[in-house]
Amino acid sequence: MAKFPYFQVTQKDSSFFLTAIPAGLLTRISYAAVRRQDDEEGAVQRILNTSRIAGIKDFALKMGDFPASIVLNWVKEPLVLENDEIEITDEPRSAQIIDGQHRVAGLAAAISEDATIAEYQIPIAIYNKLSTSNSARIFISINT
Repeated sequence: MAKFPYFQVTQKDSSFFLTAIPAGLLTRISYAAVRRQDDEEGAVQRILNTSRIAGIKDFALKMGDFPASIVLNWVKEPLVLENDEIEITDEPRSAQIIDGQHRVAGLAAAISEDATIAEYQIPIAIYNKLSTSNSARIFISINT
């Protein structure tokens, strides 16, 4: 378990937490739940595009700037917030990816070639226990 500073953002009837975590941790705890393929709450992702992943991997190996947040839906218990810090447990499948699955897969591929990339700080937005309809609403708002 690691702790990271965060702040909460509220928009209309929902809120999320903004923080930054190492790319290695992000790639270990997150996963893509694919719509019409995975039978779980929050499954909204498309099937991965391998050529896009390869391009992101090359970008990470050459430049490594990833300023846009990866958007996650925290699905494990509990999401602990204490003293302006959020606790992130290094446990696989803790967070579904709502937006950024290709970036996460590209970072994982880059880490397999250059372990120092695992230390890149990646901004993330974390929602807590979203339903499929709310995950889809956020995914569509980002991708249209």
